[in-house]
Amino acid sequence: MRIIGGIYKGRVFSAPKGLFVRPSSSRLRETVFNLCRCFVDESLFLDLFAGSGAMGFEAYSRGARCVTFVDTSSIVQRFLKKTSSELQVKPEILKRDVLSCLRFFAKKKRAFHIIFADPPYGMGLGQRVLESVDAMPLLCPGGLLFIEEAKEHPLDVDSLCHLEFQGDRLFGRTKLWCFASPSYTNRESRIDF
Repeated sequence: MRIIGGIYKGRVFSAPKGLFVRPSSSRLRETVFNLCRCFVDESLFLDLFAGSGAMGFEAYSRGARCVTFVDTSSIVQRFLKKTSSELQVKPEILKRDVLSCLRFFAKKKRAFHIIFADPPYGMGLGQRVLESVDAMPLLCPGGLLFIEEAKEHPLDVDSLCHLEFQGDRLFGRTKLWCFASPSYTNRESRIDF
């Protein structure tokens, strides 16, 4: 796996061995960071179901102030620590269930500028993350939520109370969904999904 932009552009790292990890494609990563390029610098970036950490390390490379990785796997946790050491970055790495971690962040009044979620496909976790972020103040004003999900498992965007659906894009059998916090429309910089 290769970092595709920013100060670590070209740096290569591999996905963790010993478990099923489906890293986001370089095309999808490039799309995400092209869409939110005006928001990444000095951002608080949350990488849910982190796996290889490709999105979070890409965010660091492009100027994120702080990256938080969340994943339940001990193997992933060790891998993220190793890659962080190689890149000389200091992310927050949490070995926790994603949904309980979101509740914990809300209780602690922690919010993020960009949240990226790449849950295991077909388990309804993408929808549950969407509902959690919609119900809790987890996005900073003008923040963005990206969810990667299998195209055959569409998200229910009609049930949203607070988040604004920005659009979706197809990458083979994967669909990328984008949502914005309510105050997103007041930002000077906007994405064109």
